[in-house]
Amino acid sequence: MVALLIAWGISAAILLMSNLFLRLLGSKGVSALERLMGLILVMLSTQMFLDGVRAYMKL
Repeated sequence: MVALLIAWGISAAILLMSNLFLRLLGSKGVSALERLMGLILVMLSTQMFLDGVRAYMKL
């Protein structure tokens, strides 16, 4: 429960500071950061999928 509240708080802070991030990083910087976060998300989901397949097949 505590981890959920911490994650929610961090997400809310990032969303509230989005204008600041846009001014600091610029449009291209924000776009690059979005692509990087998307890549990390794909990597995590692929790893979780492969772990699930491995557990199912008991390898």
